[in-house]
Amino acid sequence: MATYDRILAFAVATGQTATVFVVGGKLMDWQMWREARECPTRTRSELRVMVATLNPTLIVSEDPDGLNCRKRGKSLKLLRTLVQAAADEPVTHIKLERPRRYENRYDEAKALCQRFPEIAAWCPDKVKSYESEPRSLTYFE
Repeated sequence: MATYDRILAFAVATGQTATVFVVGGKLMDWQMWREARECPTRTRSELRVMVATLNPTLIVSEDPDGLNCRKRGKSLKLLRTLVQAAADEPVTHIKLERPRRYENRYDEAKALCQRFPEIAAWCPDKVKSYESEPRSLTYFE
């Protein structure tokens, strides 16, 4: 039976990609690529470099074809590109439905910060409806 103690997860939101790397339940690395929408090929290459460098035993992503996937347009295209890149790697890749366990993404971010205090500095405060969504919210996708 395979053990998946080195997990690389990625998420796409508002034209950017965020990755988190967890080893044995502890957050070890997190990155964000803001130029993802303009250059999906480069983002695909970045994912391949991360896989080669971090040597994960499992890659996790949102299922772009799942019933609960809310991605549209360029974000959906970018997610599909990265899912295909992950599928091409010699590492187990699973696509998950993104559960909606919290009232909003800000509450979800706060809960994740309690679990992983290392990333608490990037936890965004809820914005007014007329303000732009914080880029750091992608980490919590």
